[in-house]
Amino acid sequence: MGYGSSTRRGATVVAVALALAGCGGGEMPPSPPPAPLPGPPPTSTGQTSADEVVQVKMENIQYMPKEVRVPTGGTVQWENTDSPPHTVTKKTGPGEGFDSGTMQPGDKFEQRFSKRGRVDYLCEIHPGQTGAVVVE
Repeated sequence: MGYGSSTRRGATVVAVALALAGCGGGEMPPSPPPAPLPGPPPTSTGQTSADEVVQVKMENIQYMPKEVRVPTGGTVQWENTDSPPHTVTKKTGPGEGFDSGTMQPGDKFEQRFSKRGRVDYLCEIHPGQTGAVVVE
């Protein structure tokens, strides 16, 4: 046996020992979960608390998002980010009626919802512009 074969045998022994050490009975600790992405959570699909205000924008003669969910006691704020004027006027649903009056570009209107159910609303200037608030 020459010098070269004992070096190879030594390297093989080390490789086998390392492989066996990695396959031993000890378990590796679990990897931590990935960190959440930075930024605010979406408000159109998640649950909100009664203290939070859900935002709805008026864009391209429509409400965006068209439907939102709030808890009982929750508030919705509409903002006219469109160029023509709009209204937010209750059409059907539980609770008292509401009407923002004519909202010019940049105007905001808030409404608090105290009764459970679906509240449909529309723009009196553009009757095809409709939306809904689901109060849970």
